[in-house]
Amino acid sequence: MNLPTKERTFYFDHKDEYGERREGNFTVKCRLTMRERQVMELYKSRIVGGHTAPTDALTGISVMVATLNTHITEAPEWWKQSDSGLDLEDETIVVDLFNQLTTEQLAWRDELTQYAIDKTKAAKEALDGETSSGNGPVETK
Repeated sequence: MNLPTKERTFYFDHKDEYGERREGNFTVKCRLTMRERQVMELYKSRIVGGHTAPTDALTGISVMVATLNTHITEAPEWWKQSDSGLDLEDETIVVDLFNQLTTEQLAWRDELTQYAIDKTKAAKEALDGETSSGNGPVETK
């Protein structure tokens, strides 16, 4: 019983509003270190560009692009050439990719939860086995 790996790979296939197809495998981190989270926040701030009152649209795009930039470890060439989405003309690609990342993170968390449940169950069964065989803790009065 091993912890689920914090990276996941998925196939992404999207036809944009101009009829251009974008596809390929993405590998993403489902869990970030504190340093990676800090880098993500700094990148998001850089995209916003120091605006004191950014619009909701600017904030949303900044969050998605910064999140994808930080979580993606391997990507198809078209993604790399688009400067991690910043040079794409169709924002639905970024939105769909962000949604897929979220789906992968939720699946990873489900695996992590199941790991914890299985580990707890195994520990309980081991403890129950010890107490029923007489090798468990001695009860004192």
